[in-house]
Amino acid sequence: MRGLKVFLFIGFFFMAIFGLLTLFMPAKVAEWKMGPADAVSARYSAVMMLALALAIWYAFRDPKKNTAIIITAIFGFGLSALLGLIHAITGAEPLAQALFGVVFGGVLAIGIAFLFPKGNKSS
Repeated sequence: MRGLKVFLFIGFFFMAIFGLLTLFMPAKVAEWKMGPADAVSARYSAVMMLALALAIWYAFRDPKKNTAIIITAIFGFGLSALLGLIHAITGAEPLAQALFGVVFGGVLAIGIAFLFPKGNKSS
């Protein structure tokens, strides 16, 4: 359970930091090409990131009881990695830019899925 909590905390931490950056500095995040150029859209996106970060924090506190949140985190990080991979392959964004999201999201999704409480533990 400790390994799962480590992965959940890392996911929470980075989502919370990026969500706060996007909320309070949307122009800077757009300059880094990591979010929408429109400040209003960026802030709506930031609120959703922060909501998911808080849900992951809630699941971090008791992973056995919050398996639905953990499954959502697996899909969220996994789909984020897949989207980065698709963008890199199609040329929608440079490989160097997409690589962080692919690796980070992929490692978190695989790590959380591998350590996910299975069987009788997840009642």
